[in-house]
Amino acid sequence: MMNRKGGVGKTSITSNLAGVLAQAGYKVLAIDLDQQGNLGDDLGYRHTDYNDHGAALFFALNSGTPLAPAKGIRENLDVVPAGEQTALLADTLTGRQRRNEDPSFGLADKLAEIADQYDIVLIDCPPGDTAIQTQALVAARWILIPTQPDSGSLNGLEQLAREVIATQPKNPTIMPLGAVLFPIDSRAKRMKARKHEEIREIMGDLAPVFTTSIRFSQTSGVDSRDRGQLAIELARDAEEQDPFAWAKALKARKAGETVEETPSQRISDSAGSLAEDYVELTGEILQALAAHESSPAGEVA
Repeated sequence: MMNRKGGVGKTSITSNLAGVLAQAGYKVLAIDLDQQGNLGDDLGYRHTDYNDHGAALFFALNSGTPLAPAKGIRENLDVVPAGEQTALLADTLTGRQRRNEDPSFGLADKLAEIADQYDIVLIDCPPGDTAIQTQALVAARWILIPTQPDSGSLNGLEQLAREVIATQPKNPTIMPLGAVLFPIDSRAKRMKARKHEEIREIMGDLAPVFTTSIRFSQTSGVDSRDRGQLAIELARDAEEQDPFAWAKALKARKAGETVEETPSQRISDSAGSLAEDYVELTGEILQALAAHESSPAGEVA
């Protein structure tokens, strides 16, 4: 997931694609290359022992140790976390470049050692760090490009396309897989169609725009990150919640009855629609991969 601009949905798309794929039975590895480590918020492991703050990746790329992902963040989902050690890694890689070394293949080499353990590897890239982004570009087969509908986000697509082309001498197979609009008002059909056309004009034949976009849903987005839950998990809990829990608790207190537990904040009804967007996007991505690589992609239920 790559875009030079920040805040375009790279981490949200990485985590939710990973969750949908893992739930469908794919063995998934998600790699966080952003020193902010926001993948840990989306998947709920930031304040747990799973979070090594980027140490596993740092030592793998600098000391030659095997890359050791955190296992079992979800069933079928492992993660390489990021954090302050990722920032140190970026400085180290930049220093090696200044000494005329070429550390570009570090991540690719380490992933090659463990790739056969997974069906798919998703890499969440930072918005602006060239040394870290180069690691991803050399290691990856496909680039998925999340973009907001504003002109600033769209203008970055041309630069990214140039960077992908510039990386091809080191990684001849890398290509953009497609662009994803994130987030966009689901009711703004005319704007969505116009922005799709603008992206097509920018990208040309390099990559399509995926039909599925991720809707703007601030409440569900905040709930997901605050709870450390993916959209599909939030939607499941929304279906199971009692919509009258708070009213019942207040009525019980007024009557002098003991309320053992305060009801949790009600999950927004938009959670289900947001989850559907991610499921549909995952299916569309799998179809694109199958078409490009001529291999069965299966179905996402």
